[in-house]
Amino acid sequence: SMGPKMYSHGFACLSEMEQEYEPTRALVHAMGKHFRRTPYIARKAMNVLMDQLNKDFSPVSSAESEVELEGDDLDWPMKAPDPPQGSQLPNDHEDPDDNADAPPFQVSTAGVNAVLSGLAEQGLIQEVWALKNSIESKYDDFLAQRNDQFQEEQSSFANSAAFLDTEAEQHPKLRYTKSTFPVKFNADSYSYIMECLGKSLFIDLHRRKLDNIGQRSCIQRSLNQADGILSEMEEQGIPLTHHVIRQYMELLCTAGDVETATAMVLDHLNMTPNEGDDGEPLEAGFKLEIDSKAIYRVARANLEAGDYEKAQKIGEHCGRHFTYFHQQVAKGLREQAEQGNTPQDENYNGNNTQSDSSYTY
Repeated sequence: SMGPKMYSHGFACLSEMEQEYEPTRALVHAMGKHFRRTPYIARKAMNVLMDQLNKDFSPVSSAESEVELEGDDLDWPMKAPDPPQGSQLPNDHEDPDDNADAPPFQVSTAGVNAVLSGLAEQGLIQEVWALKNSIESKYDDFLAQRNDQFQEEQSSFANSAAFLDTEAEQHPKLRYTKSTFPVKFNADSYSYIMECLGKSLFIDLHRRKLDNIGQRSCIQRSLNQADGILSEMEEQGIPLTHHVIRQYMELLCTAGDVETATAMVLDHLNMTPNEGDDGEPLEAGFKLEIDSKAIYRVARANLEAGDYEKAQKIGEHCGRHFTYFHQQVAKGLREQAEQGNTPQDENYNGNNTQSDSSYTY
């Protein structure tokens, strides 16, 4: 397995590959699997990444480089916590400073996504927001620095005829755009953030002792943050992939908002390839991507909610290989017919659609 000694080498490989082509999600996820093992490893990988980003764009003194994570007051790079007492990490994880002599590398989108993948697996949503905010802050500093340099050049060559003829004179900001910054969040980035939102909420609802008010607060906060992610993707023109949609539906089901998730799936299943919800023709090539995993997740949520008719309708699109699921739906419909119950179980409160072991990955 890859230990902290090799993190920089892995990030360097992804960065070098990204100069020629975009690494596939499968490749990034394969590297991210090493970061998904424990929260300690995920945070360690994030620190290696942020250390390099700080060196490249905003050097900090050693006295400022280690801070504790406390509430929402976050600064980076954060010192990785010590492993739990009694736990034994592999040999390549024993030295907390074993990445000190690693070669420098350029932070890349693929490297950031690999770290986001590890943080998402552990539900470390505070770290995810801090990483995202830190990168965006570095980008703002990057733009400000580059624009200052451009203004100096513009002042130095203001009287140059050659300079006046350049496109940069007519469009100053064309010279320094986000394409020149090494990190640009893409659909995979947002899918990992959405995944982390869902798993963080699952942990809050099932592994923390929260009262009803606390649970409702966590649910509302997570849904608001998810809506913010979707809005941000729309503003940046990033298309919704089936990975993003699947994680969003997982979040909805975890939050107990099965109705919204069901409506999305039914709209997708009833929508013709060339017609949208409003009956207007869709642009060529447009198709909302909802994969079979997301469809099955929503079907199972309806089964757990006691709405067997919707579970059956959606389950028809999951395939017959989900034998146990279809047996449970059929059993529920029979019992419902015998007892004369409505499709919605009267004991279902809308917020308890998951058991502690039912989170789908």
